[in-house]
Amino acid sequence: MMLFEATRYGAMTAPTNKEVTKSTPAHMEMLADRMWHELWNAGNLEVAYEIIGEDYIGHVPGPLGEIKGPDGFAQLVATCRSAFPNLHVTVEDVMIANDKLVIRWTSRGTNTQDFMGIPATHKSIEVPGITILRVANGLIVEEWEGFDTMSMMRQLGLA
Repeated sequence: MMLFEATRYGAMTAPTNKEVTKSTPAHMEMLADRMWHELWNAGNLEVAYEIIGEDYIGHVPGPLGEIKGPDGFAQLVATCRSAFPNLHVTVEDVMIANDKLVIRWTSRGTNTQDFMGIPATHKSIEVPGITILRVANGLIVEEWEGFDTMSMMRQLGLA
């Protein structure tokens, strides 16, 4: 018996909603693809309302704390992309286990605008992280986020 299905992100074209049954590994990978490529990298905030459930709760480290619903998620992406307009997240690995996706990623960008009250540093960052997403009824309903905040602060010259 296989406990999880490990996939290499980008190894296959993500199927459309019509090609998969909700919460199958293929559908879950499609959600991850849309989250990282369309929402985070392209900045298409409307995607949040298509893939994030109304009852979504995101557990994010630092002052952001708990994010709620697609509105909260879209605001999080908008805030980060405003401070780091060239933000790009590279997905390194995706693993699927039951109703959860584990994504290892690296984000890169240059801080050109204020970020949560901190003036722009105009410095670039490269920060690794891991996200765990829980999917229910075909939508992302919970997220646990972990990334190297101290490394990010050092790279920005703030620590």
